[in-house]
Amino acid sequence: MEIIHEQHVRCLDRVREEFVRHRIAFDLVERSFQNRLEAYDLIVTVGGDGTFLSASHRIDTVPILGVVSSDASVGHFCGANVETFGQILEELLAGRLSPVLLHRLEVQVGQTKIPERALNDVLLCHQNPAATSRYLVQLNGYEEEQKSSGVWIASASGSTAAIGSAGGMVLPPRSRRIQFLVREPYLRDSSGYRLRRGFLSPRQRLVFASKMDKGLVFIDGHHITYPFGFGERLSFGLSDQPLRVFGMRV
Repeated sequence: MEIIHEQHVRCLDRVREEFVRHRIAFDLVERSFQNRLEAYDLIVTVGGDGTFLSASHRIDTVPILGVVSSDASVGHFCGANVETFGQILEELLAGRLSPVLLHRLEVQVGQTKIPERALNDVLLCHQNPAATSRYLVQLNGYEEEQKSSGVWIASASGSTAAIGSAGGMVLPPRSRRIQFLVREPYLRDSSGYRLRRGFLSPRQRLVFASKMDKGLVFIDGHHITYPFGFGERLSFGLSDQPLRVFGMRV
């Protein structure tokens, strides 16, 4: 842990030094910072994918560059590290880098949109992992009642994360398709569920109605949750504001 901490501090110092060298004004904020980040020209995250995802939830249109800071960090979305950050920053300032557009999920509770767009995935389930998740699911006019351990809904860029580990299909990062997968479905006979897994086109919506008193919706991990109580309706679709990511190789 001490070595990892030293690597992170070294990386953070390098990022600061490069900003100072190029006379770039900047603010340094903690990952727990809750305000919107739209007042900036660029967001640079130093850490790993968790820090990157946290910042992405505060962004509408501002581009982002992730810097992986230690050997312990996963940097799927991070296009730079302590050794390459200076060069990538110079290429960006010279206009030689173009951002990659990563499509995000829009989640709506009733008529209200959840402010955070999911870059990776959403998990819908009971708040107790040992309890059965009960809900109605609707797609293209067909409705089905299900019992399971929950449902993963993922963007293309999140298809290599949890939904991939659960048996989903890996999609090209730039794809606009949305994927869903039921976790551990409860099946009383051999007929199964028609809506056990599948894909949405950019204009389709996947809708759920809760039959749980204490359901939850998790946005990109466990830090952001919303209640999904009995009778509430959730819908999922493609956000019209993709994330603009610099440095990421796809």
